[in-house]
Amino acid sequence: MVPTQILAETFKAEGFDGVEYRSGLAKGINVVLFDAGAAKPLRTYLYSLKQVKYTFTGDQFAIQLQKDRADQVLTELTSESP
Repeated sequence: MVPTQILAETFKAEGFDGVEYRSGLAKGINVVLFDAGAAKPLRTYLYSLKQVKYTFTGDQFAIQLQKDRADQVLTELTSESP
């Protein structure tokens, strides 16, 4: 079980109907309902995901590598898909 699933199961067991939290990927709010039948959708939208991009930085993050015969320390990593 991942930590977020443990938290969700704990909230559900304590009688919560759901949780709301800030998105970690973009500006916005995410809502999780533990019972999908507890709410009635007002509108539905279909989105196609075109790209996901993560950038990791920080003092605790470092990768040592060698490029062009010189040692370097990478303190930022960006990953994109596709």
